[in-house]
Amino acid sequence: MKEKYEMNDERRKQPRKPCQLKIPFSVGKLEGSEQATLFYGNTADISATGLSIAADHPLEPGQIVTFGNQRLSGTVRWCRKMDRSYMFGVKFI
Repeated sequence: MKEKYEMNDERRKQPRKPCQLKIPFSVGKLEGSEQATLFYGNTADISATGLSIAADHPLEPGQIVTFGNQRLSGTVRWCRKMDRSYMFGVKFI
């Protein structure tokens, strides 16, 4: 059974710090694609163990996200529809 993660769940062990950066990320191969698809998002906050990011596309909990130069990746923990975008939380791996 998958656990449900919500944006307001305060399970973090590390404090969050506001962080507003435009950041590239990929989500792996999409159906019918030979390579990972590159997206851009805007970070909202960051901690030693993860970050929150807003993007135009929804992601599913459990998906692996790779940031920038592929030296940093994480697992999507939650995703919520906002006005014109989607906010999701990523736990670094």
